[in-house]
Amino acid sequence: MANEYLENGDFSDNLTHWTAPVGFEPDFKPKGEGQSIKLNTGVTVSQGGRKN
Repeated sequence: MANEYLENGDFSDNLTHWTAPVGFEPDFKPKGEGQSIKLNTGVTVSQGGRKN
């Protein structure tokens, strides 16, 4: 299965600010000033607004 990476995302508090499939376990990797997350190409995540 192919993979793709989201690089330097806001992954503070894990996926608190993201919408992801139920049961999705992210594979976080350091990247620059942020982190990368490895996804199977069939997985869709989207970033929502930060909740204050």
